[in-house]
Amino acid sequence: MRANAWRTVRFVIFRNGTIEVPQQARGPLGLVAEGELQVEDVLPELVGREDELTALRAGGSGAVEVHCAERTSPGMGRSFFDIRVTSGLRRGELEVELIDISQLAINLECRSQAYLDLVQNQARLEQEISELRVKGEVLEAAALVDSLTTLPNRRDAQERIRIAVEGAQKGWSSCLLFVDLDRFKAFNDRHGHPAGDRRLVLLAKALRMGIRPLDFVARWGGEEFVILLSRIEQERALKVALRLRRTVSLVLGRDSRELGYDRAVGSTISLGLCPLEPGMTSAQALSRADKALYSAKDRGRNRIELASPDVAD
Repeated sequence: MRANAWRTVRFVIFRNGTIEVPQQARGPLGLVAEGELQVEDVLPELVGREDELTALRAGGSGAVEVHCAERTSPGMGRSFFDIRVTSGLRRGELEVELIDISQLAINLECRSQAYLDLVQNQARLEQEISELRVKGEVLEAAALVDSLTTLPNRRDAQERIRIAVEGAQKGWSSCLLFVDLDRFKAFNDRHGHPAGDRRLVLLAKALRMGIRPLDFVARWGGEEFVILLSRIEQERALKVALRLRRTVSLVLGRDSRELGYDRAVGSTISLGLCPLEPGMTSAQALSRADKALYSAKDRGRNRIELASPDVAD
């Protein structure tokens, strides 16, 4: 219990509006002056309620009440109390009852502050979780993107191929293309790695522009790229591959001419095409497309080879 604790104090407001406050209430009320004091000096909460007080002075029933009045005084800190004013025993006088609710008010205030802190902490945590989720999504997206070409990377491509192979089991026609930039090592050795990076970026743009929105292209690794052609039969896929080969040759050839590079090095692509068939696994599709690609390179580069179903996977 606080020093000078009190529970309830009663005193009288005289006819002339003065109050003689008991000693035990002076501290909580923050009073310093001794003797009689005016109502407004002791209980400013009653200012403006003169009509109600006049009715009580005339012997009226009921009460004028003020809840959770607050005072701050040296040595006692903050005090809280309820005020209840009723008719006095003598006509024209009023009886005042001060009820100490300091502990209750402080407890409620602490609980309210604790609740407010909890709400604020929860809001902060939710904000942090939201920020972490966004960062996670950014990192996850970055993990699926090749930083040089901004194309999807091998990890993303593997998942797309898996889905396409599952679609083939349902009769959906798709084709897998492996693409490799011819003589890229010789290009790098002759012109340097920055020029090689530029060449890969140009190749990626050319491949992206040469396919439909529903198709998919990714950097598989190094100078190798993979393309998934959706809802397409082998004959049309071969035409797409031929168009890509010609487009890349024009784009990279023009860049070599403008920069003074040897057009015979790093300006063409070889392609291996594998139609996805029911019963085929992702590993088989990748293996067949890869073998078709290396067949194209072995046969002179700058060409397209179709995967043979007779090739052992």
